[in-house]
Amino acid sequence: MATDLASKSCPMCCMSIPAAARKCPYCHAFQTRLAQCASWTPPAAAIAVFALIFGGYALFFLNMLDQGEPFAEFEDQVEVVSSRIEFGNGESGPTVAVIGRVKNSSDIEWKDFVFHVEFQDAAGKLTDAGQELNYYESLPAGEELAFKISLPREFGETAYAKHAVRIVSARDGRSRWF
Repeated sequence: MATDLASKSCPMCCMSIPAAARKCPYCHAFQTRLAQCASWTPPAAAIAVFALIFGGYALFFLNMLDQGEPFAEFEDQVEVVSSRIEFGNGESGPTVAVIGRVKNSSDIEWKDFVFHVEFQDAAGKLTDAGQELNYYESLPAGEELAFKISLPREFGETAYAKHAVRIVSARDGRSRWF
């Protein structure tokens, strides 16, 4: 089939069509993206705009709900490097506190630590335990931070001869809400 200067070949069906055609009269393929957009009916355009806006909000909210990296994969890089026991008396009675430092060797800032402490007597028998969630601590990557866990004391000071502290969980400091 011969084509003249005023015609072109449709890229979809290879039929000869007028050079100025925006849509092929044979296969109905749009010849350019601009022609495709110009042919949209108002409902189709509204749906496309809605999809773009909704998609943008969906990505925004998914980003807001991103919880970041799981602490379990990095817990060996965040460790308690020192701690000691202190006794005191609070308004509600005797207390035991563990004061120490935690070091972050990971590349991630961690926050909202949950510390767990166990106490043993001089013979190594477990005598008491407790957990404390610390919302206020934020530990940047590669740094150390002091911490304090204060609990009510139920037994005499000799029941708290030894202790062990571990970090049960923490959240990625880059996460937004959760």
